[in-house]
Amino acid sequence: MQLFALIVSIASLSAYTLVGVHATKCAVCPKGVVDKATVTRCIGKYNDNTTCYYSSSQKQATCDYDVDGHLWGGDHACPAKASMTSSGCHACPGRVME
Repeated sequence: MQLFALIVSIASLSAYTLVGVHATKCAVCPKGVVDKATVTRCIGKYNDNTTCYYSSSQKQATCDYDVDGHLWGGDHACPAKASMTSSGCHACPGRVME
């Protein structure tokens, strides 16, 4: 019986993947935008973009990346491309992920 339950669970998860329910992806905030900065990352309301906030005692900066990791706004020090991840992707404060 437990084996049957395990097989049903695996089949159910596979069905979610087939219909396009995937983990949310977000950009990995590049290092070195602001020297010795604390970095905070969050994603937009519709999982459409990633915003990286950099803050140090000397400077603050923001880098905005689209769903493919391409820079679409922010500080001049932001790299043009960021790698993507599906871990640690959290909604920006005040926004609800849909």
